[in-house]
Amino acid sequence: MSQIQEKSGPAEVIQICIAGNYDDSRRVCRDWCARNSRCVTVERSAYVYSFGEEEGVIITFRSYPRFPPEAGELEILARDLLLALMEKLFQRTALLCTPTEHVWFHLE
Repeated sequence: MSQIQEKSGPAEVIQICIAGNYDDSRRVCRDWCARNSRCVTVERSAYVYSFGEEEGVIITFRSYPRFPPEAGELEILARDLLLALMEKLFQRTALLCTPTEHVWFHLE
């Protein structure tokens, strides 16, 4: 029987929070991941606010020890996907959550 090996690396998690249809979001992520050889998770979310509510998603990038990212690489990739999602989902705002800051993207 083969022995199970392990490999670890620094943990980094970056999330995109955006309103929009779940299936459309998955489609955008699938196309983006195919072009960029990456993997993300897509989870349903509900954004509840004063006088309203919208369905949306939380998209998560995680560092993966098998293919360790360069410093800052995941944030650059997440920003690129966030902009693609805003365009394809016709959203005017999105939130990028890094380990050190939350960045709000919005159209004027």
